Amino acid sequence: RLGISKLPPPPGGGDGWAVVSRFTAAAMEGLEDEGFVKRVCDRISQDHRLNGDERAEGDKNGFPGMPVASAAVVSAAAARYSLPGNFSGAAFNVDNMQTFRSLVHSGGVKACEHLWGVLQAAVKATSDREQQCLAAEMVAGLVRGSIGWEGEYAASLRDKLSPLLTEALQGASPESLPYWMDCLRHIAIQKDPRRLTWIVSAVSALAPDESSGSPAQLRALKLCKALAIEFGWRGGWLFGACGATMRRLMCGESKSVREEAARCLCIVARATQPL
Repeated sequence: RLGISKLPPPPGGGDGWAVVSRFTAAAMEGLEDEGFVKRVCDRISQDHRLNGDERAEGDKNGFPGMPVASAAVVSAAAARYSLPGNFSGAAFNVDNMQTFRSLVHSGGVKACEHLWGVLQAAVKATSDREQQCLAAEMVAGLVRGSIGWEGEYAASLRDKLSPLLTEALQGASPESLPYWMDCLRHIAIQKDPRRLTWIVSAVSALAPDESSGSPAQLRALKLCKALAIEFGWRGGWLFGACGATMRRLMCGESKSVREEAARCLCIVARATQPL
């Protein structure tokens, strides 16, 4: 499906699929070591914390403290993967997401099983912003890596991941919410919404009403907006379900909720109007 079979043989002989098999075997060997997986994910979380410290410190002129070399690498990665700009600007790392995606794409169900314990722990660490960022990267990678699965394999992952995603979205704090917004956008980019109905259901389940507090209303609106941006005109059925709620919230007492509801309606209007 990736065209690997059409690649020329590697210098040492053999065909392209032999290279893929060796890569998969090496990846699975690492994933089977539970301690190794935990150490790697802990390092990723630590990197997020260090990056946050750099951004918080800045320099004497008030510019971000990210080294020029790091900024260049991030820019090159964004260009390579051709992902859209205007994301939240949070610490969500596309390279990490692509790594988890590749592991799941190569290792299949077994790769998901080996990553599951770390993912569960990261999701439940709701007060740890760096762990939440790691969890968002892992969820996006798992979903994108399994997007072509069918039958019992797809259903099995969906049944396990759906309640975990719902728990993560419901418990997202204002500090970690941008990570989950980026997670949803990276999942939904250039994808048919009909293949992601279980994710849409998880977001729709958060639909607030006037009795919900402002934090819950803002969280639901921002997550819905993340999907609406990527679905565009294809998400018409989602817009129909959420449009009435957005209109009601525009008449609420909270200024921030009214503004966020208006932003959502603006995105919906642009997506549903012909060019």
